[in-house]
Amino acid sequence: MWNLLLSWAVVAVLAPLAFTAGVSVLSMTPPEFRTARRWFWVSALLVLAGIGAWVGGGLAERWLLGVVVSVAVGIGLAFTLRWVNRKQLRETAPRVGNAEVLAAIVGRKREELAADASTLADGIEQLVTEDIAERQKFGEPDPPINVIPFRAIRQERLVARYRAQYQLRVHKLLGECDARGFFADSRVRDANNDPHDSGSLYTVVNGLRALATTLRA
Repeated sequence: MWNLLLSWAVVAVLAPLAFTAGVSVLSMTPPEFRTARRWFWVSALLVLAGIGAWVGGGLAERWLLGVVVSVAVGIGLAFTLRWVNRKQLRETAPRVGNAEVLAAIVGRKREELAADASTLADGIEQLVTEDIAERQKFGEPDPPINVIPFRAIRQERLVARYRAQYQLRVHKLLGECDARGFFADSRVRDANNDPHDSGSLYTVVNGLRALATTLRA
C-alpha cells in the first residue's frame, strides 16, 4: 500500500499540487505566509518520501542518485522558504506617505539632517557588528548546514531587525534630503527598500555617511 502511495505516479501529482497550493495562498489578501510554508514543506517531503521508496526498492546504484536529488530538493526548499520570508518582510514593512515626509521637513536644518544620517549609519553598523559577533560566539555549523541557502536564511533575522528599527527612519531621511535637493546614491535607496543581507546594510551605512558629508559641506 505504501509503495503505491509513494509511487512516482502519485508523487508526481500530489507534490506539484501542494506547491501550487502554497503559491496560491500567497495571493490571498492578506497572504497566508505560515500556510504557504506548510504547503511547501509538504511538497518537499512528498518528493523525499518518493525518493526514499524508489531507492529502498531498487538497486544499490540508486543511492547516489537519490542523495543528489535529495540535496537538490533541500536546497530548493531553502530558497523557497527564503523567498517567502522576504515577501513577508516586504508586505509587513512600514509605509510612509509623501505628506508625512513633507511635514517632517519643516524647521529642519542641514546640520540636523547630517547628524541624523551619521547617527543612523552608526546604529546600522553596530547592528551588523553585533550580529557578526553573535554568530562568531556560537560558531558556524558544519556542512551541509553551513551552505549558501541556509546561510542566507540566517541573514533574514538580521534583515528583520533592520526593517523594524531603521528602514522607516532611513526612508524619511532620504525623503527630506530629496526635497532639499541633496540626493543620496540610488543604491542606498534600493538597499533600504529591499535589504537582504549584511552587504546591503553596509551599502546603506556608506551611503548615509557620504550624504552626511555632503550636507555638512
